[in-house]
Amino acid sequence: MPIERGHIQMLVILMSGTFLAALNQTLLSPALPSIMLDLSVSAATAQWLVSGYALVEAVTIPLSAYLLGRLTTRQLFIGGMCLFSAGSLLATLAPSFWAVLLGRILQAACTGAAMPMVTTVTLLVFPAEKRGMAMGTAGLVIGVAPAAGPPLAGLLVDQLSWRAMFAIVFALSLLVVLVSFCKLENFRRFKRTSFDIASVVLSTVGLSFLLYGFSTLSTADGAPFAVALMAVGTAAVALYAKRQLSLAEPMLE
Repeated sequence: MPIERGHIQMLVILMSGTFLAALNQTLLSPALPSIMLDLSVSAATAQWLVSGYALVEAVTIPLSAYLLGRLTTRQLFIGGMCLFSAGSLLATLAPSFWAVLLGRILQAACTGAAMPMVTTVTLLVFPAEKRGMAMGTAGLVIGVAPAAGPPLAGLLVDQLSWRAMFAIVFALSLLVVLVSFCKLENFRRFKRTSFDIASVVLSTVGLSFLLYGFSTLSTADGAPFAVALMAVGTAAVALYAKRQLSLAEPMLE
């Protein structure tokens, strides 16, 4: 069965947004020393730009199934990329460290909500005999982008500044939004899921505690506290999984 032109166009647009989101996960690390110097913050504080991003992304991902059931492809992707663009612009113009952190949080919320949609849409849109090609393309983009982030960021920081890094990401994300408005087809075949407050609380607590525990485990003083957090986080994630299996309409199948 031949692949429709509209499906290829949809994949290209979704992959463009996914590439930016995946690139942004590792883009910041080489810029941390410059941000610390420019905004007068310590290494422990600056590290929250990386840890906070991972934390928000992890908390948002379990909500993607609920969002997919309530929003169309255009609504979720364009809305997510608008949020990503707003976060990039805020980080570019940030007068303080906390504005940069807020910008990163907005970027992470988009990444956690929109990236899982790409895999789901690919599986539903493409015929069975073409899914291997489509999934391989998606995997290549998601794999290459994080690896390209650090050297690209190092080049930009050395030649320009850390703000230029965010400015370029903003310009590219805005371009993806404009193309999506004009070319992205609507797609909606996703099952509606209920918003279970207990599931949201369990996933948020579990993933937050696990990530924060792992990020502080390397410090000798904080090791016992980190292990305790990880134990609580593991228990919360286990309860979350158990609850999904017991609900008539789970948030995450």
